[in-house]
Order: sequence, then C-alpha cells, then structure tokens
Amino acid sequence: MAGLRDDAPDHRELYRDPVHGFLLLAHTEAEGRYRPPHDHGRSWVIYGVLDGEMEMGTYAPIAGADGTPRLVKRDTTRVRAGEVQVYLPGDVHDTRCISGPAIQFRFTERDLSLEQITRYVEQDGRWIAGTR
Repeated sequence: MAGLRDDAPDHRELYRDPVHGFLLLAHTEAEGRYRPPHDHGRSWVIYGVLDGEMEMGTYAPIAGADGTPRLVKRDTTRVRAGEVQVYLPGDVHDTRCISGPAIQFRFTERDLSLEQITRYVEQDGRWIAGTR
C-alpha cells in the first residue's frame, strides 16, 4: 500500500486470479480528471477509494425521439476514502476525481481489455454511444 502512495501509478495490476479471471487494479487519479460515461460490458465492477475523493454518476440509456440511444443522468455519489461503489453488468457510470490525487482500487469480474464495453461521447449536449 505504501508503494502505491509513493509511486502513484496511473494503472497497476495488483492481482489476477488464474482460475476465475477476476482482477484487482489500482489507479491514481489527478484532481479534476474525468472519465466520461461508460459501461463494463458483461462484468461487474467494485470501486474502492483509498485516498482522496471521487464523484461517480450513474446514467440510464433511453431512446431519443429519433430512436438514437442516449443517456440521461440519474444520480451522483461521492465516494470517499474507505468507501466503495458497485456497478453491475451493463450499468453506465462516469468518474471524476474531486479531491486528489485519489488512489482507487478497481475489482472486476474479468479482464476488461478483452470485454466489449460502450464508451459514450458528448454530442450537441447529449451523451451518445461512441466506441465499443
């Protein structure tokens, strides 16, 4: 743990289960860093904050008047040191470091680099599905 505070890694894999495939990662987020809405595909994810404070928003995908999928923000949660936030498969959320640098752990069901996820982009003031 002390090494995480000293090194402040942007991304570090701490554990990968060889049988079940779940991963534990550590991330250091600079104050103000924003990660736009995204999901984690078929995976659940648990975020835990060690240092700093994160703000995490949740979104509901809906069909616009023209049938194009877009997002509506549902709520925002502040996650402080010692607290966790859980997202189930398909949940859409964003993250923002509001007090940092923040160190957070991300525990995922599987390797997300191999997972088909949806990242949203803002277009004309609306969040729409971008890359997968």
